[in-house]
Amino acid sequence: MIVSDTPAAWKHRSSETDPYRSIPIYEHGGNVYEVSRMLGVDPASITDLSATLNPFAPDLSKLIKQAVDMRYHRRYPDEHDALKELADSIGISPDQLLLTHGGSEAISLVARACGRGYCDHPEFSLYERYLPEIDTDGVKFRSNPRNPTGELAAMSERAGVWDEAFYQMTTGQWTRRDFDKGSYVLGSLTKLLACPGIRIGYVICPDEKSMQSIRLYRPEWTLGGIECYVLANVLNSCDIEGWSRMLTEATHNLADLLSSYGLRVDRRDAPWILVQGVDDLDRRLIEHGVLIRDCTNFNMPGTYRISACRGIEMERLDKALAKVLSHDDPCSEYKPQDLSTGRMSLGRRSEQLNPPPHLSPLMASVEPGNDRGEQLTTHASQSPGFGHEEDVNRGTAEVGS
Repeated sequence: MIVSDTPAAWKHRSSETDPYRSIPIYEHGGNVYEVSRMLGVDPASITDLSATLNPFAPDLSKLIKQAVDMRYHRRYPDEHDALKELADSIGISPDQLLLTHGGSEAISLVARACGRGYCDHPEFSLYERYLPEIDTDGVKFRSNPRNPTGELAAMSERAGVWDEAFYQMTTGQWTRRDFDKGSYVLGSLTKLLACPGIRIGYVICPDEKSMQSIRLYRPEWTLGGIECYVLANVLNSCDIEGWSRMLTEATHNLADLLSSYGLRVDRRDAPWILVQGVDDLDRRLIEHGVLIRDCTNFNMPGTYRISACRGIEMERLDKALAKVLSHDDPCSEYKPQDLSTGRMSLGRRSEQLNPPPHLSPLMASVEPGNDRGEQLTTHASQSPGFGHEEDVNRGTAEVGS
């Protein structure tokens, strides 16, 4: 595991002559618009690998258009259908489930209801930010897999609040069902459906008393009508088992690529990689249009988190690394996907998968990765091939047709 003992330091790498050094170290990924304003570039020119979003998620634009055409934005929202569909997908009663305006609101509501709590570091910063009082005698908050180090919790580990924002992508299952043991469970479909612009999160409560505690602070109409329509109609297109298998392979490919450039790679269970070995790697890559996550605010300076990706995003990362690290030719093993067969050239044996119809024809074929729970540091001698040449930006399949 890559962890530094150096105290975390919020800093502005300010420079009057170099705008790239003025980019702050954020406590959350996905700051594309702010970074683009600071650099004076088009946000669309930035490849964002700082936020971990499912690159195999279906395209929601058609459902959003349907919702607008049906004038859902002109009526007060009704979450009944969305709540029922999500509860059915998870395998729980709708009476246990509360929808929230993204995962951040879920964290805020539960933290306020708990009052006192803590987390073991490194850990996602919003838990302690929203807790009214930090107290090790209070409720423990734990992300699973842990953000940022990426390991899944042991089955014996206990916490009062479990954040499963990345659990589906990591395991291919909706939940570990810690609510059956008296814990709150939080979720964020922002990551799973790659839709941070439309906020959809949830809280699963262990009992009626905890449910009432959350309802006390939850605003009315926390989800808009468009979000409710999208959620109610997208879940039948979700193949979390298939996505998880493909994310495992994509993460393996990413580790191979990063290792081929001599970076120190820490790969665990989650669909991202931690790297060390180059100072200011985030600043150097953003000069070539690739945004990654600086982990300084996790008390891990000099460590960077890079999210699993595919296709054009992987190609852009490869080319940016080649320029930053002075390699003559990016990814000498690169071979574009043959769309006629749906295969991906990986530099090793690749196994044909049969993605569901709603994910064809642009879904990359990948072989399943190693067993869950593996924790390893990957050092590869060769760089694999990645994805197809089409510019597919995190989401390819149409739904709602």
